[in-house]
Amino acid sequence: MLMSSYGYRPVACPDTVIATVDSRVVEYHTRRVLGHGDHGFVYELQDAQTAGTVAAKVIPKAHLQQLKEQQQRLQQQLSLQQALQHEHIVRLLGSCEDSSNIYMLMELCTGVSIEDLLHQQGPFSEQQAATVLSQVLPAVAHLHQQGLAHGALQLSRLLLHSSGCIKLCGFGSAAQLANDGRACADVWCVAALWPARCFEQRSSRVCC
Repeated sequence: MLMSSYGYRPVACPDTVIATVDSRVVEYHTRRVLGHGDHGFVYELQDAQTAGTVAAKVIPKAHLQQLKEQQQRLQQQLSLQQALQHEHIVRLLGSCEDSSNIYMLMELCTGVSIEDLLHQQGPFSEQQAATVLSQVLPAVAHLHQQGLAHGALQLSRLLLHSSGCIKLCGFGSAAQLANDGRACADVWCVAALWPARCFEQRSSRVCC
């Protein structure tokens, strides 16, 4: 059975989830498990009216109650990600909760991650790496313009959208930047893409 990063087993997503998205009350039907993130498992949900699909991270409240720090970080993540609007950042559509879980409704990216793509095809060519960077760097720049550092930037958090666009996700470690551009907390990312890992070179750790 799949386990989350914190070791707990997946919570079953209800057959129906009701949420408010863009001022519209939406009834979603659960379709399938997509994977897991830092706090919980991710499901694909379908809008009962439009048949459109979204990704929903299902976070068990019972686990958050055991980790007060994670409660605070989740609330921070919701607040930060809701304000981010960029073509290369996975959009947070909304959130809702019931007695058992918190649901983060996000733009669905049906393609693989850049990490998976690298495993499948091997090191990127210079042109391929440049294409990835040309989409990721504007997203990172947008974060910095908003006074934020991603805090955990790595290949697994770069997702391919069905349009072919690369989207940055995973904001659980995001932190505010001080006036001098440094993160207000100790947040680090693995410099797996810039562009060392793409060419199988040694990489260092930098704050992003």
